[in-house]
Amino acid sequence: MSYLPPRQDSSFRGSESGHAVIVFLLLIIVGALGFIAGRMTPTSSLPKPLQNFAAVQSAPESPSHPVSADNPVVAKVNGEEITKADAQDAIKSLPDNFKQFPEDVLQQIALDQMIGEKVIDSKLAGAGLENDPEVKKEIANAEKQIIRSIFIEREVKKELTDERIKQAYEDYKAKFPKVEEVKAAHILVSKDDEKKALDLIKQLDGGADFAKLAKENSLDGSAESGGDLGYFAKNEVVPEFAKAAFETKPGSYTKKPVKTDFGYHIIKVEDKRTRPAADFETAKPYLEQELSRQLYNEVVAKWRDEANIEHYDANGKLIAEPQEQAEGMEPDAGEEAVEPATGVEEEGMDAESPAPDSASEADTPEDAVSQEPSAEKPSE
Repeated sequence: MSYLPPRQDSSFRGSESGHAVIVFLLLIIVGALGFIAGRMTPTSSLPKPLQNFAAVQSAPESPSHPVSADNPVVAKVNGEEITKADAQDAIKSLPDNFKQFPEDVLQQIALDQMIGEKVIDSKLAGAGLENDPEVKKEIANAEKQIIRSIFIEREVKKELTDERIKQAYEDYKAKFPKVEEVKAAHILVSKDDEKKALDLIKQLDGGADFAKLAKENSLDGSAESGGDLGYFAKNEVVPEFAKAAFETKPGSYTKKPVKTDFGYHIIKVEDKRTRPAADFETAKPYLEQELSRQLYNEVVAKWRDEANIEHYDANGKLIAEPQEQAEGMEPDAGEEAVEPATGVEEEGMDAESPAPDSASEADTPEDAVSQEPSAEKPSE
């Protein structure tokens, strides 16, 4: 029973069936990528153009953690042990976008990767590829890419001053849209049980506790938190629910059941506000990422201006440098830049899951400030 439209982002907090789909897809990805899945150059803090320079590399083998009661063996490959701590270490090498998934899923992904590596390593023994010309060429190329990546990362960081970040934050606040929100709770009963909804309203009129009634009667996941839905905007819930919630005064509840496709709702409004912009510390990582992209362009453009660059056609005739290259345009990163604040994104969740409960789970700074713990919102 999902009350919200599907989220526009890639986060997923779902039911068991949804969870299984994600696990299945991830394992397919890991199986396909095999050895290279977690062996990317450690440049996750770089803007995407810089990350394009990062080359796949084989990380040095770390000694296995000693087996103990707290660190049991979780797998063996040809007699070679893999411990729980080994698998936990391997999680650190997984790409950042994997780390939004549950710990047990991450451990299985990391373990599968380690098993795959050890199986390959067992076949490598005695192959004598250490001195193979192709291997040496690839290692040399990887080394060059790693050095280039680290160098440009450091050059960009030199330009990423506190003053520029603070100015970007002021610009962010100035452009932050005004979005009206309400903080509400609800009790949901079956669409075939209007009588029960009317009875619950009668109990509320008699002084019954709303949260207690929600815990005892509501059919959705918000029941555990007394029906709490946190703050939401009109476009984040179904029209019938939005109309009733925004027309109800803070401190009161709907005197008639509100019917949606999910059943009958009794809505209690606790507060109304204009959605606030994220505070500086919350917005800072997003602003730094976007500024790094801009600074990458500035640094490369400056270096191009300083360099003596000549272009020749297929016949070896000198030609003018293409305008787009002269301007030092950044390479295609394959992803859109992160924009730290729009305040108007549509959000959603799985039927059985609460809304994001911390800034660390939010996808943009305004998510971190506009969503409440254990909130579940009615919607389409």
